[in-house]
Amino acid sequence: MVESAEGVQRLIDRIAKDADRESDEIIAKAKESALALIKKKEDEAREKAEKESQTILAQANEEADRIKKSAIAEAKIKANWAILSEKDSALERVIQDVKEELQKFTRTKEYRSVLESLVLDGARAMGGGDLEVLFNKNDSKLGIDLNALSEKASKELGKPTKLFASKENAEGIGGSIIKTIDGKIVIDNTLDRLIERRRKDITLKAAKILFSE
Repeated sequence: MVESAEGVQRLIDRIAKDADRESDEIIAKAKESALALIKKKEDEAREKAEKESQTILAQANEEADRIKKSAIAEAKIKANWAILSEKDSALERVIQDVKEELQKFTRTKEYRSVLESLVLDGARAMGGGDLEVLFNKNDSKLGIDLNALSEKASKELGKPTKLFASKENAEGIGGSIIKTIDGKIVIDNTLDRLIERRRKDITLKAAKILFSE
């Protein structure tokens, strides 16, 4: 009975020992599996984080590159506008210089014959007839002989032409304005208008001189 009891006890001890061993093995395997799973998840998380960080970095680089290109483009546009503005200013100064030189010319002896030619040009363009002539205040004092110019225009055109001094004054540097008595047709031969007509040619020539490389 004693042996039987001892045998049972040994059996119980062996079973308990085996159970402990199996339990340890199960726990160890569970720990191993858990650690492996944790490592896998950590690796996956690390890989995902690296990919996301690379994507974010790439996007940041693209955005930085875009901003850089945009800033450069904007700077070029501003620079070009500044250059164009300066060129325009330079060309306007040329036009102003031309006007100043013509202003000086109106005070010379040679100007009188030029003024007479401008009046005759206007009369020719009108085709003769009764015409009104406008001068600025200074030119009105020069005493241009409109009767003599009328005779000359009549002979050239083969048509009676009469030039009358207007009570009105033209504006500007000099030159003349010719118009029909009813004012319906006007020929502007003022120096200011002549400059405007030649502005394109003047600016092109000035641009070649000022901005040629």
